[in-house]
Amino acid sequence: MKVGGQHGRKSSGIHWHVDPGVSIRYLTDDRREKIYDVEMKGADGKTRLFKAAEEAPTGAVWRTMDCVDCHNRPTHIYRQPANEVDVAMDQGAIDKTLPFIKREGLRAVQLEYPSHEAARAGISADILAFYKKNYPDVAAAKADDIRQAGKALGDIYSWNVFPQMKVTWNTYPNHLGHKQSPGCFRCHDKKHKTADGEKIGKDCGLCHTVLADGEQEPAILRQLSGDEEAPEAAPAADAAAAAAPATTGT
Repeated sequence: MKVGGQHGRKSSGIHWHVDPGVSIRYLTDDRREKIYDVEMKGADGKTRLFKAAEEAPTGAVWRTMDCVDCHNRPTHIYRQPANEVDVAMDQGAIDKTLPFIKREGLRAVQLEYPSHEAARAGISADILAFYKKNYPDVAAAKADDIRQAGKALGDIYSWNVFPQMKVTWNTYPNHLGHKQSPGCFRCHDKKHKTADGEKIGKDCGLCHTVLADGEQEPAILRQLSGDEEAPEAAPAADAAAAAAPATTGT
């Protein structure tokens, strides 16, 4: 991620959005999930207006962008069910060898329950019933593992869903990135454009540095995991040559 930040009087990367020399405001609904127009005043003093194709409804308001427009869940974090189940499986709270446990677990935790107590009981019963019906041998041989999986799934539900408060999995989407909600793509969709056709970009390279693409077992993953040593740094002269801009001869 090109996190970036302020360096002297200039900023780079994602945090350029809140650079003191840049002012960005946008026209949005009361949940800030639909952004219609974006106005940007750059360090050069010029103001650009990027309009969406869809006209803003009555009641839309202008808001000046700040940290919480992306970091809108700095606390009271509500995670997504797929991520929670993955973590539980990786940490051993849910036995990975149980047939279709992720699929059935995700289905069970996304059903509606009136309370945490009802959810814990219902999820455990649901998972056990699935194995008794479809894999009776597994249900008999791995009864303890199935009970543990039911308990872990009940925990996952209770940590993230609060029926009495009407808080479900997607009540409070996280706008950081673009996994749980459109997030960055609320503006970066190539649909917001100025009168002369300039668009807010959507290219991955705006925020990400691609380390590997379409490679089988790329070396960078082995290096990051510690399975392979990173190549030695190039000598200063070689590094300087590599950093110099290329010439085209034209």
